Amino acid sequence: MKKKIVKMFILSIVSSFCLATPICAAESDNAAAFEEEQYTLWLENYEDELEIGEISYNPETDWDWSYYSSGYVSKIAKGEKGYYVRLGDFIYFCSFEHEKLIPLCVRPDCLHNKEEDEEKKQLCMAYVTNRGILGGVQYYKEKLYANYQSFFSGTQNGESSFWGDSFYVLEPDGSSRETLDLKLERAIGFTIHRGNIYYTLQTESQSSLERIQTVYRVPMDGGDAIKIAKLNGNAVFSVYPYGDYLYGRCGLEGASYFFLYDPKTNQTTAAHRFESEEVFFLHPWEDGFIGNDNNKLFQISSDLKQMEQIGTLTSDNKNEFGISDNEEIWLYSLPAVDEEYLYFQGSVTTQEEIKEFVAIYEKENLELQQIIFVDGMPDSQCIGVDENQIFFTGRAEDGDAVFWLEKETMLEKDAQFHVLQP
Repeated sequence: MKKKIVKMFILSIVSSFCLATPICAAESDNAAAFEEEQYTLWLENYEDELEIGEISYNPETDWDWSYYSSGYVSKIAKGEKGYYVRLGDFIYFCSFEHEKLIPLCVRPDCLHNKEEDEEKKQLCMAYVTNRGILGGVQYYKEKLYANYQSFFSGTQNGESSFWGDSFYVLEPDGSSRETLDLKLERAIGFTIHRGNIYYTLQTESQSSLERIQTVYRVPMDGGDAIKIAKLNGNAVFSVYPYGDYLYGRCGLEGASYFFLYDPKTNQTTAAHRFESEEVFFLHPWEDGFIGNDNNKLFQISSDLKQMEQIGTLTSDNKNEFGISDNEEIWLYSLPAVDEEYLYFQGSVTTQEEIKEFVAIYEKENLELQQIIFVDGMPDSQCIGVDENQIFFTGRAEDGDAVFWLEKETMLEKDAQFHVLQP
């Protein structure tokens, strides 16, 4: 497939675009379209080159993609005193030491998730109504933020109603929960990063029934939404704020685009088009990032212009872990990394079922060290790893859960995950 870059005045398509995207921000003079057979990627305020400075991570202000879950959200957040997890309608403090999930509420008479009365349930400080949305939680500047779905009667941008994600702001000790006066239109999750909220709006064109996904930046001080990129058609589309920039990726088998956005200048550039590789990225790695395409491992530069395969994850010894020669291992998650190992979520299809697992590889030689099967369905796209345990969210047979395992036991033959549930 051939790449086409089209520079044009965006004003010529304002009317048709606004029909699908009712919260249009001010349009830029120039945009670029990157066309493939099954999709088109639009980048706002396009520049051929952007100067990229040194990337860095600030735990107080930056989104931590170590706990990235499906749907552009994080269901686990790390604070100063430990981990917080969102399961359904409630936020819990996750105590691995005591093997408990503690509702984030100090009200002495509150029944928390056991409350059946809807009015009383909403008084719980840990309650963050779900209503079927992709609910996340994030720790930012000593506060917890959780999105929730809201509906307002009235007029918004010419529409008769406004439906979107709003935010709760919670104290990490469970003493208060307030509403942030900031609303996102039909958001697929959210990420807070250095004073901005990034989210993706998903709609469907009324004329062609084509799926449209648009990435926005919303300043937390209440400024207008700023459009960054738009995808028309079928492709995997994801964004990752890191350091001073927003990194993005879209593509299908055959071609993938990496793009980069600078919020300081409001400019976007397409760093590169990679043919044939379906690389799921990223994890900070040396002077750039690491990504994987199933069992192949890639090094990606911080400006996204260079990508090279640095190794292949081996699985010749998979029989040791109960996987037969005719069963293929599929690794589908972002990589998690510590000093010695790489961690991936994966699955294997047998004649009877699809079995989920966590695979552990030695970082130096990329050899498979362990496969631990999961009695449930992970919903995370990344595994949380610290000095004591590995963990992720998912669904057990009887409901939402946190799966975790002590690292000191993870290479033992009978290692298995503990399951924490409300």
